[in-house]
Amino acid sequence: MHVEFQTKDMQEAVKAIKKIFSKGPLGDNDKDKSKEEDNKDCLVASKEDGFIIESARFGLYCRAKINSSVEQEGKFVISRFLLSESQFDGETTVFKVEKENKLDVRSGRLKTKFMVNHESDMILAQKPNTLPGIKFSIPCEVLRQGLKHLEFTPTIQKGKMDLKLQILLKGKSLVMTTNDSYRAIMFSADLDEEIPEALIVTTCPFFSSVISSIPTDAKVEIGYNDKGLRIKGGNLDVYQPALQSMEPVDVQGHVNKRLAEKPKMSCLVSASEARNAIESVSSFVPSSFGEIKLGLVFNAKGKVTATVDSSLGEGNFQLDVQDVEINDGNEAFVSSRYISECLSLVGGDVQLRILEKEVMIVSESNRTVLVMPQIA
Repeated sequence: MHVEFQTKDMQEAVKAIKKIFSKGPLGDNDKDKSKEEDNKDCLVASKEDGFIIESARFGLYCRAKINSSVEQEGKFVISRFLLSESQFDGETTVFKVEKENKLDVRSGRLKTKFMVNHESDMILAQKPNTLPGIKFSIPCEVLRQGLKHLEFTPTIQKGKMDLKLQILLKGKSLVMTTNDSYRAIMFSADLDEEIPEALIVTTCPFFSSVISSIPTDAKVEIGYNDKGLRIKGGNLDVYQPALQSMEPVDVQGHVNKRLAEKPKMSCLVSASEARNAIESVSSFVPSSFGEIKLGLVFNAKGKVTATVDSSLGEGNFQLDVQDVEINDGNEAFVSSRYISECLSLVGGDVQLRILEKEVMIVSESNRTVLVMPQIA
């Protein structure tokens, strides 16, 4: 093999592959437990396809294409650790394999040799026989915006399954939802083009690791079938096998039903100010005490008081709010930690809605709705 390529392209591709493969098909709780230096990538150079990195493990498959000039075709396997940690010096880098297990590297002032092998069968045997055909494309910027408002820490982190992500498409409508046993979040956006009706179920950590590795201004192409999900964008082409344990949940229906309910209390409040107030009034109770019960007391004069009462002491913080509506009662109790995290996912002014058993945070500017239960 003899190939010259853009150093930056290689570094970005290796970084993306490393990030994607740090998650298994089910996200953080299924990640690779092997030593980093044991992970291998297969590099393939051909006149027809150019210079490509291929990786396959845990049922995942990733292919990254590097801008290059191929003088001599070839294929070898190298430690991902070597590729990710090496400080290539030049704007372009040359890889040349002359001896069977030695890779000569020339990059600016750097000259070095790496040990490689040609046993690519074990990697490529995990590659799917056929990848799902592309069915539609979505602007990467829209998907990134949705993920920004959807990624929260699952209530139970030791379970096998990470935070579930559902993507619902119909016409020019995109709805993305995440949920665990405690909270549900829905983000919606309008698309410029008609999209075939589809429902995609995956994990938020995995999907986010791929989307964050694709340029913001790129289109993300998506294909799927009963065997798996394919995500393609920029120089990446990624395949995730179908997650049989993840049944769809009608989060959108649940959220819309709650939006239709008349709230017992509601107000308009700054998300950042509300979060600061909650964290301030809760700060004297250490996390080792477990869940912190936060009281929210509504006042028709435009005030909401956040209160904490524990064996260590008590405190309150008065918030200025707008558009206060009190229909039934004036107090609700929620988890301080969970509502604070939910508020961190949205910005600007939000509507805080207190229902019979649940609390909603509605951000019209970010088209995001969060639902969580009250606590006794």
